[in-house]
Amino acid sequence: MVNELFVRQSANFLSLIERYQAGKVGLNSLVQKVEDLRLIVDDRSGWGDAVFQVVINLEQINAVAAIVRRELREDEAKFVDQQLRNLELLEN
Repeated sequence: MVNELFVRQSANFLSLIERYQAGKVGLNSLVQKVEDLRLIVDDRSGWGDAVFQVVINLEQINAVAAIVRRELREDEAKFVDQQLRNLELLEN
């Protein structure tokens, strides 16, 4: 049986990614909200661990950009996009 909370949170993850890609949510907010959503889901399948790794990767890029107060470089933006694709794959 699929956990109903997981299904709802999965939809929230995908919506959050879409909002980030549309420029409606910044990277810092994205990282915080993904982490919050990850903590909500009761995980017994290893899903949360996989999401945690994506969160760590995003936090590293976010921290560097925040420390030097700049926009993401092209290579960083591509890395973030890849991490978001990884997150989307986890949702399917």
